[in-house]
Amino acid sequence: MKNYYKTMGLKPTATEKEIKSAYRLLAKRYHPDVNPGNAAAAEKFADLTEAYGILSDPAKKAEYDRQVSEMLQQRAGQGGGAFNNNPYSAYAQNQYPNGYAQYAQAQAQYAQAQAQAQAQAQAQAQAQARQQQYAQARRQYAQAQYAQQHQQQQQYAQQQQSFANRYAQYAQAQQAQIQQLVKKVAEAQKAGYAKGFEAGTADATRKMTIESDKLKAEIEIMKHSDAENKAEIARLKRQLDATESDFEAMKIGFFDAEEKMRAEIDALDAELEKMREEQAGKSKRAASDSEKIKSLKEKLAECEKTTSLLKSKLAETESSLAETTGRLLKKETALTDMKLENNKLSAEKKFFEDEYEKARALVEQQKEEIEMLNDTVSQWEDFSDSIDTAEAMKNLKSQWEKELREAKKKLKNTYYGKLGILHNATEEEVKESFRKIVKRYTKKAETDKAYEVKLQEVNEAFKVLSNAKKRAAYNAEIGVTDEEIAVFNEDKRKHEESMERLENEQGERDFWAYVEDLMYSAQTGDAESQVKLGEMYLKGDELEKDVEQAVYWFKEGAKLKYPRAYFMLGVCFILGEGVEKDTDKAEGFLKQAVKAGYEPAVRLIESGYSTEVIEDELDNQ
Repeated sequence: MKNYYKTMGLKPTATEKEIKSAYRLLAKRYHPDVNPGNAAAAEKFADLTEAYGILSDPAKKAEYDRQVSEMLQQRAGQGGGAFNNNPYSAYAQNQYPNGYAQYAQAQAQYAQAQAQAQAQAQAQAQAQARQQQYAQARRQYAQAQYAQQHQQQQQYAQQQQSFANRYAQYAQAQQAQIQQLVKKVAEAQKAGYAKGFEAGTADATRKMTIESDKLKAEIEIMKHSDAENKAEIARLKRQLDATESDFEAMKIGFFDAEEKMRAEIDALDAELEKMREEQAGKSKRAASDSEKIKSLKEKLAECEKTTSLLKSKLAETESSLAETTGRLLKKETALTDMKLENNKLSAEKKFFEDEYEKARALVEQQKEEIEMLNDTVSQWEDFSDSIDTAEAMKNLKSQWEKELREAKKKLKNTYYGKLGILHNATEEEVKESFRKIVKRYTKKAETDKAYEVKLQEVNEAFKVLSNAKKRAAYNAEIGVTDEEIAVFNEDKRKHEESMERLENEQGERDFWAYVEDLMYSAQTGDAESQVKLGEMYLKGDELEKDVEQAVYWFKEGAKLKYPRAYFMLGVCFILGEGVEKDTDKAEGFLKQAVKAGYEPAVRLIESGYSTEVIEDELDNQ
């Protein structure tokens, strides 16, 4: 669960007005139009918009707060006991009844979050294991697919070789038949009656040659285009259809040629019959005609034989083409099976990818929740450290005061007690104490004679303790040694050093707490806080100097028409801090400050932009 309050720099107790102010301020800073090309700023702006959409809606904000509360309570359910183990639990119960209870709860929540983090790590490891299984399955599939493809390629190559061999045999036989046919056609030409047959034979020869060339080209394509199987299948189908059409045309041509030849034979028969009638007596002519008819019949028989042979070859070609078509259909079926297997693996890949994304999203959510809990624990740890420091200072002070009381009690009836000092007092401390007591007792002696006696005792004590020799002798008389005084001085020094260290630590915490509150107020639109924060960045005494940050906060304050923000922007333009020096712009901002009644701006203008006036004004703040 995202920490929307942290995203907007707000506390859970933020009001609706504070939420709106924080959003307007941060949206201006991270808006994509202000930060073109800055992916981090765009992501921050998206987070701000999401957070504002939840926190600005009372119903959504209430539901979000309820979910956060339930989450923290659930994780705190396994806690307990941390408060009782705290060395300062008794003090915390009396002085901070709520603080330590919440601190203990946060510790329990942190422990729960760590356990959840371990569970997330295990889930992530499982997701990685599933990824490895998926990768292994992919490798196995790729190997199987490669082996299958290699085997199919070998089978296809063998089929191509077989087809090429059969085609070579067919082409050889066809060539021989064509040569024979040409020879016969030439003989028929000599006979003078085969004109129609010659045209049909030439057309059939041309078509057979074209088909032969096509088939040869197809074989070459099939040898070199294995990678384009799918396109090749479609193309071969079209070529098969075209080849079948061509052979049908060839058959029609052969049939037409045959019919023409029969028609010519019939015409010759009629002519012979006529010749027989006209020249019955001419046996020689008749015999010659008889031989001619016989020869023509023989030619006709040869043509019929050739036609039958061509029909047979045509049938063989059709069978071969049908076989090739069957192989192509088998190849299409194999490709379809491979696609189905690939789709199955793609579905498995999608499943594993979805599972991994779910695990990663869960890990990210748990990280955000742990970060949220870490922030809470860090806040309470800081609070606890502050309590520990205050308690340590109190204990140290109490212990030292006890030692002082014991020392004063021991010296109560001595000259030291008369002057109200301890045995380690310096000469100056003796004189200062004597002056104060004499002044106080002299005034009281005017109304109370008993103080006259006390004044005499004080004078006597001062005469002894202000003289080094007499004081040494008196110390020996009352049993105060130099070693005892040295030990007491050493304890005093250690106490002062410890108190100074603890005060410095507490001061450091207080300072950063002040800076954090100042930053929160500035981000939520408090102009005075914005200017104070800008001055701290400009001076660089307490925070690391950052003139760009300083100018940014002065501008934010100026947007709210805060007089000192105008003044500090004018100073920045005069000094060239965070901006280029520009007296015109400086004058413009200073005049706005004067218009708002800000007196230091008047003095700075009258001094001619004196740097001494600027330094005095900055030092006074």
